[in-house]
Amino acid sequence: MATLGTNANNSLTALVWKGMVSGTDASEINELILNDQNARHPVAQTDGSGGFVKEGLLYVPNRGILTLFPNDVVAVDATSGAVILVTGLGISSGPWHLV
Repeated sequence: MATLGTNANNSLTALVWKGMVSGTDASEINELILNDQNARHPVAQTDGSGGFVKEGLLYVPNRGILTLFPNDVVAVDATSGAVILVTGLGISSGPWHLV
C-alpha cells in the first residue's frame, strides 16, 4: 500500500466536469497532456495518442478512454503531462482540495 500526494498544495491544473466545458478550457488541458510512451513526450492531442474532449471523454494516452460524470475532476501534472481523474465522490469525501 502507498500514499499519493503532490509536492505542493494546489499544484495541478484542473477542471470540473459539469456536463460541458468551453473549447478554451479543453484546449488548455490538452496542451498539458503528454504522451509518456514517446521518448520526445509530444503533446498527446497533437500526436493523436490522447486528450480531453469537451463532450466528456478523456482519452488517456496509450491507456484508454474514460467517460466523465458530473463533478468529476480532470487534472494534469504540468511537469510530466500525467493525467489524473478524481471522481466527484472522491472530491467531496476524500482528502483532495479543489480551488
